[in-house]
Amino acid sequence: MIYIIKGKNGAGKTFLANKLYELGYNRAISYTTREPRETEREGYDYKFITKEKFEQLIEDDFFAEYQSRDTTYYGTSVESIKDKVILISSDEKKVARYYKEKIAIIYVEASIEKRYQRVSSRGTSKQEIFSRFHNENMDFLYDFRGTFINNEEENDSSLKQLINSMEKPESIENRTFLKRKLKEFNAIDTEDELLAFLQFEEYLLRGIYIDKRIEAKEIQKIYVKYITKFAERKNILFEHNGNGLNHIRLNNEDYYYKLDSNKIKGKEEKENEKEIN
Repeated sequence: MIYIIKGKNGAGKTFLANKLYELGYNRAISYTTREPRETEREGYDYKFITKEKFEQLIEDDFFAEYQSRDTTYYGTSVESIKDKVILISSDEKKVARYYKEKIAIIYVEASIEKRYQRVSSRGTSKQEIFSRFHNENMDFLYDFRGTFINNEEENDSSLKQLINSMEKPESIENRTFLKRKLKEFNAIDTEDELLAFLQFEEYLLRGIYIDKRIEAKEIQKIYVKYITKFAERKNILFEHNGNGLNHIRLNNEDYYYKLDSNKIKGKEEKENEKEIN
């Protein structure tokens, strides 16, 4: 069996993966084009290579799967796909082309406040935090089955949850998990406008994804409607132009972005179209 650990920025995926490596699980060292953090080691946490080298390896069919996030590449080599290996943030459908046994998905969850705190403590800029968190508010809105682990405190309790789930897998649908999180939603009491916005957007997009009455073509309109209400309530500047560009000012800093409706409903509707055809 292969285990894929998923989760948003700051959820603690690497923390748990390192604990599993200590217990004898195989390490799949991913390749990336980003700069190493102070605590990361070459050839242990990642293999750090140039963008040019990464793109050459893509042409050489070196990767079982790779992704591009915020202009940074991440990839898993074909040779690393083997039994009892731990993969981080890999695409399970692409991995399955090289591994025909069972693949278990483990989704690591932590509150957005905790994740925001962890990522901020790494010295990540506010613009980069906005980009990462905004994109991830959409990236995990698709159908998959997995085991969902709470890693709020990053301690042995989280590891125990993880090991128990690996020994006795009891996966649920992502949609079921999101419904539960929507019921638990409680707006953060914070003066940090960026954090408040990212939490509200996460809640809003999850709600749009869950509501099967909403079609992809309606998402932009609904999003703008509710973000406008949020901005008015917080006395924040928010603008939307006809080309789909959004502008919001948070903590006196301007952010410009677009909403990718296909990430929220597109995958599901394309699968439905295939079934119909």
